[in-house]
Amino acid sequence: MYDFRSVLPSLLVLIIFLSYYIFLPRLPLRRSIAFFDLLLIEGLVISTDILSSYVDMEYNNFSVPFLYFANGSFYIFFFLRSFAFYYYTATITQLRLKDYPSIGILLRIPFFLSLALTISSPWSKAIFSIEDDGFHHGFLIDYLYAMVFFYIIVSFAIVIYRRSYFLRTSSFFASMGFNFTLLVGAIIRKVFPTYLIMDTFCILAMIIIYLSFENPDIYIDQRAYVFNTLSLRLYINEINRIKDHKYSGFIIHNYEDTRKIYGAKQMDNGLRLIGRYLNKKFKRAFFFYNRNGRFIIIGNRLTNMDTIIEKLRERFKEPWKSTDTELYLDVNFASLQVENEDYSADIFFNTLLNVLEKSDKQNTHECLVASDDDLKSVEKDVFVKKALENALENNLVEVYFQPIIQASTSRIVGAEALARIYDEDGYIITPNDFIPIAEKNGNISNIGRQIFAKTCEFIKYSNITSMGINWINVNLSPTQFLITDLADDYSSIVKKYGINPNLIHLEITEESMTDVTSMKKQIRSLNEKGFNFVLDDYGKGYSNLTRIKTCPFINIKLDMELVWSYCNDPDEIIPTMVHAFKEMGFSVTAEGIETGHMADVMKDIGCDFLQGHYYSKALPIDDFISYVATEFSKPVK
Repeated sequence: MYDFRSVLPSLLVLIIFLSYYIFLPRLPLRRSIAFFDLLLIEGLVISTDILSSYVDMEYNNFSVPFLYFANGSFYIFFFLRSFAFYYYTATITQLRLKDYPSIGILLRIPFFLSLALTISSPWSKAIFSIEDDGFHHGFLIDYLYAMVFFYIIVSFAIVIYRRSYFLRTSSFFASMGFNFTLLVGAIIRKVFPTYLIMDTFCILAMIIIYLSFENPDIYIDQRAYVFNTLSLRLYINEINRIKDHKYSGFIIHNYEDTRKIYGAKQMDNGLRLIGRYLNKKFKRAFFFYNRNGRFIIIGNRLTNMDTIIEKLRERFKEPWKSTDTELYLDVNFASLQVENEDYSADIFFNTLLNVLEKSDKQNTHECLVASDDDLKSVEKDVFVKKALENALENNLVEVYFQPIIQASTSRIVGAEALARIYDEDGYIITPNDFIPIAEKNGNISNIGRQIFAKTCEFIKYSNITSMGINWINVNLSPTQFLITDLADDYSSIVKKYGINPNLIHLEITEESMTDVTSMKKQIRSLNEKGFNFVLDDYGKGYSNLTRIKTCPFINIKLDMELVWSYCNDPDEIIPTMVHAFKEMGFSVTAEGIETGHMADVMKDIGCDFLQGHYYSKALPIDDFISYVATEFSKPVK
């Protein structure tokens, strides 16, 4: 006798689940389609499970062909469900079996073998048979559980192997969780075959899937009520042929300022009105909100994107009104024309966002079209970003040293530590390429810390004083300068290598001096630990002699553009400035020295130290040591 107490509630839950899911907004993602198929298949499994169990108990009241049909249907859908759960696992890890045709065929063989064994059972009695006394398991019934366990194990392997493809860590654990739930259900079904409880575990697995992957709240922006950035990335990644789609977008001009003027509540209401209009007016396109007033539009090749843009342009000429909202918004448009498939989905996505930002700055009201140069620029940024992440993760940021020359003797007395990274082929990536990206994504502090630690290591093992080097300058970024425990952290690194902190001068720019109170507190903390400070790039920012006077700098470095300007067109300003700095107790370094003439000019106006390519570019450690040894052996001028 079969126990139906658990399967009937599972069927009711599934019916509610399926009815609710049909009416939810969703993108045509592989995972969404696979989940919908999974819901349908589970419904068929439960229905045929109830039917086959009932007719097996009442076999005398049904014909043999019908008994074979009822039981065969159940086993077919049972096998199909195992395959469907495995296939769903593959979709959420962005695994495309067509990219691995041989593996895909091998993974399908157990399922097709299951179908063959089930269909042939009336003759082979492999999976089940109908005898005079009713239903009997076949001699290969254990294959049913073997196939279930096979696909669950394969699913676990896929999740672990592809864990880096999950956008969130919680998604990885959710994937492991629903497959573990299926595993427990299969074990219980094997041990207690008369209890129809495996369907309950399958429903529990689907609930985990829904809450973790298919819940529309995950993919809908709660202000604009259109799809959000997560769904945008997933959709672009799943588009089979990117060039068969059209991409456009619009951005609310000066969004942040506009939000301050109208207020957050009014702007959120405005976004909701815009989203409602988009969903109602345009059925042939998908709309995504990407924060800061940016909307992305994706349509297929039949979508008339020009018409959409024109209608939106006309609509934004009118205010957006509701009972408590009236907004007058200006927008700018951008589009991306894809001619080939050479670029990744992320590059298309970031290029469109960049062009939207550009259109907002230009505010021309014309639709700005992304060029191939825009795509190449973003591709380069992505390439550099990956190289930077690899360097930081594996402690591969290289320290280079550029000599600092004493003007009076032309001897090397110091150096500046500079960061360099390499790509996977061993080619150097210049600071002009990776520093802006590091500043934008917050990695500049990690770079600074690695350079500081490696400079300390160099000082310890190179005996720089015997080389005639009295100190090495290490840059502190404005972001680093805000770290509250910076002094303790750097002090611990210095102690680890057992060096005198006076051997390291910390360079900060005028950009770091915007908050004078915080700056003084940070400098004081680091001074107490034994570090000295140098003001870098003077003349590049908002120069303020009063602020400089109140800070305990030991050296002022003149920005190279200031130096070049003076050497090309001498005036009285720079000499007077240098004289004033020296009267205030600062030594002065001139950066960007490119020629002997520039060196003589800056020396004549009183600069104490000189730095630039005339003497040497930044060098790797071994080359720097060789260079210093060669220069140190020369007679003093």
